[in-house]
Amino acid sequence: MIVAAVLLYDEATPFPSLYALLPVGGTVLILLFGPAPTLTGRILATRAFVGIGLISYSAYLWHQPLFALTRIRLLDAPPASLMLALSALSLGLAALSWRYVEQPFRRPAGGPLARRGPMFALSGAAGLVLAAAGGTMVWTGGNAWRYPPAVLTAWEAEARVPGPETPCPRVSFEETRPVLCRLGAQDGAAPKARGAPGAAEAAEAGRRLVVVGDSHARQWAGTLDRIGRETRLRIALYTKPACTVADMSYHYHRIRRDYRECTIWREAVFARIEADPPDGILLTHSALARARDPGGPEAYVAALGRSLGRLRATGRPVAYLQDNPVFFGFDAVDCLFRHVLNGARARGEEVCTLPREAALDPKLRAAERLLAAADPGLAMYDLSAPFCDDRLCYAGRDGRLMMSDSNHLSGPATALLEPRIRALVAALAGD
Repeated sequence: MIVAAVLLYDEATPFPSLYALLPVGGTVLILLFGPAPTLTGRILATRAFVGIGLISYSAYLWHQPLFALTRIRLLDAPPASLMLALSALSLGLAALSWRYVEQPFRRPAGGPLARRGPMFALSGAAGLVLAAAGGTMVWTGGNAWRYPPAVLTAWEAEARVPGPETPCPRVSFEETRPVLCRLGAQDGAAPKARGAPGAAEAAEAGRRLVVVGDSHARQWAGTLDRIGRETRLRIALYTKPACTVADMSYHYHRIRRDYRECTIWREAVFARIEADPPDGILLTHSALARARDPGGPEAYVAALGRSLGRLRATGRPVAYLQDNPVFFGFDAVDCLFRHVLNGARARGEEVCTLPREAALDPKLRAAERLLAAADPGLAMYDLSAPFCDDRLCYAGRDGRLMMSDSNHLSGPATALLEPRIRALVAALAGD
């Protein structure tokens, strides 16, 4: 049972959950029947297994800092060979600490450790030293003086910019109702337009914009809310995590099954739009993830075309915002900090990048643009220029953190792109 859990469980296995019963049950069976004269009992009674048992707690204490510090210092995931070497090192250090730390405390042969009073005094003094060291680390912010200025700047950026602001609540994977997040001017309570172009006309006409998508649409909520309030435009945002706007069904790895709720939700949102068409419709989502589904890019583009065509049939302007670059395989913030910590930025190296073909898939984007070429009433926008050049896409560029994780924009990135979003919204609103 324990071996099965080791071989079959991975990072997608829910924990804690009922899945934990398998290895726990195996452990209970070993405790119950291990001492019996069975094959398992004889194996566990061998010198090697008894020795590992003696040093197991020390090994547990040693492996954590060794593994954690290695992951912090390395720029990429540590290879299996290195992790095996660190495991062996943990056992070696555990044997030494068992021999020279645990045993003298357990069976003192003489000296101050032979009497309880001095032993407790030494233990208390050691505890005070550790507490003082920990307090100093907290008080000084981790002894920040140890690091060069570039590292401190990256550290501050990581803490300050987790992602763009959003006033909209998250929607669960199980939700099928089209939960509406109202942005911008609502119910006549809009602030003054501050001289924004077309703002007065938008207010008089009560213009409405509907935005539909997944978390890649939700990341624009703060920007859209600000634009809507300044231009007195009512904006309805419908988002559902990992739910594509393309007319397709698919298996989603995080829930480990077909994402049926997405299909139901999308149909309900589109039906609501058809029943009461707004003045403009904007769609955006994570395209690259769906293009990698078993049907491939062709099936995805055809499904996107069906959705766009359906909404175009309302007779209202429709725009599609192509997806931002994605950096699948690493967390952008964590990657940038690790590289700065290791001095890569100081050496002027290109770090935390992906080839343009991997982060954007130009062929997929070209296929999406063909949909707009076939329908002059469909507008398509590409905001990738600040992220990429002809060769690479950058998770951080020109001193700015562009991503908040592997595939969502940072606050500075949405601020940088806000003028382009304003132009897009103005075009949809007819300004």
